[in-house]
Amino acid sequence: MHLNSNLRLLRIRKNRTQEDVALAIESTRATINNYERDTEPPIEKLIALADYFGLSVDTLIKINLHSLSESQFSQLEH
Repeated sequence: MHLNSNLRLLRIRKNRTQEDVALAIESTRATINNYERDTEPPIEKLIALADYFGLSVDTLIKINLHSLSESQFSQLEH
């Protein structure tokens, strides 16, 4: 599963802080930090994160976004 590293990558690419993401999904900065490190979010937060970043839950979990080319990454964001 690639969730933790994908969350961090997406947040940085969108120039957002952990606090920004936390506010958007009604959580805390510390919780987002944990999600980026090693904690799996509950399903309702996982869905909220996927919605926030404009991706499907499957993409957020299964695809190693770090391995995508810039053009492949851009296609996911649209």
